[in-house]
Amino acid sequence: TSYQGASGDELAVRGWAGGYEYEVRFLGNGAPRPISSPEHALVPVDASVGVRPAGCAACLYATGFPSFGTVYVRGRAVNPLGPGPWSDVAEATPQRVPDAVGSFSLEVLSGSEIRVFWSPPPTASGTIVGYTLHWDTADTFDAAEGDAAHCDTAEFGSCLIQGAPIAGTPPYDSVVARLVVNTTYYFRIAARNELYDPLAEVDTVRWSETISGVTADQVPLAPTGARLALAGRDKLQLRFALPVSDGGSNLTHFLVEYDTSLSFGTNLRRVNVTAAAAAENVLHEGGPAVTYLTGLESGVVYYARVAAVNEVGPSPWGVAAAPTAPAAAPDAC
Repeated sequence: TSYQGASGDELAVRGWAGGYEYEVRFLGNGAPRPISSPEHALVPVDASVGVRPAGCAACLYATGFPSFGTVYVRGRAVNPLGPGPWSDVAEATPQRVPDAVGSFSLEVLSGSEIRVFWSPPPTASGTIVGYTLHWDTADTFDAAEGDAAHCDTAEFGSCLIQGAPIAGTPPYDSVVARLVVNTTYYFRIAARNELYDPLAEVDTVRWSETISGVTADQVPLAPTGARLALAGRDKLQLRFALPVSDGGSNLTHFLVEYDTSLSFGTNLRRVNVTAAAAAENVLHEGGPAVTYLTGLESGVVYYARVAAVNEVGPSPWGVAAAPTAPAAAPDAC
């Protein structure tokens, strides 16, 4: 989809894709501006027409240089007697907007949240200063491109992600919240480098592929940091941190299983801990939830695991890190 016609000044510009023809009219004496799709409904959607004033009379346009590599230039005048001395050396770095990101995927967290993952462009794209993320209920992203869209708008948005969220090791991720349950959402993302101008009237950008996900409540994430501790001759203390996400539906209880075998199929016992009890009975303020496993045999090693449960179902198991045997101080002589 590139123009194959003649080049020069004052040429008629026509489209070359899908049988469409485009007409460019210059109105008034304002500076020419590029037109692009989808804002101007060009076909294909990645089509654009670049418009610039006529070249200067004493200019030479050099092409074929790699992007983001330093180019050194010098010149000298030549007359019938020969060449003059070289000019001072000038240097410049050809630049362009970044390529599309290397990968782009999503994970539905709940009925109101979706997490997206991406990696930087796999090709040379300059210094990446941020990423623009769009989400919308329409794959045309009309609302996301509107002036009302920002990082915290409900159901659609446009957010420039920069700084700490992209300072670590990729893939990067971002959680989009304030979504509506059982709704299809579309996402796209674009890398930004030093050429990005948020105030530009026309945004030249290479978007990723469009991906979509349907919001739905999920099972909770697994409780973390589960561990056993001594609590007496016939009981153990089980500590665990509440899950990072409840899956979009309130937790109802925690299912605790303990056994003398790691297979949890030999002497399996189960106990339910209500969500209210887990929130109330903590080791210390802001610390892990605490419950007690009782009626155990002293000196016998026990394994334990815990799962969070909501209306959708149980989370994956959080297995206590170290099996432990109940014990007490020895009897008096």
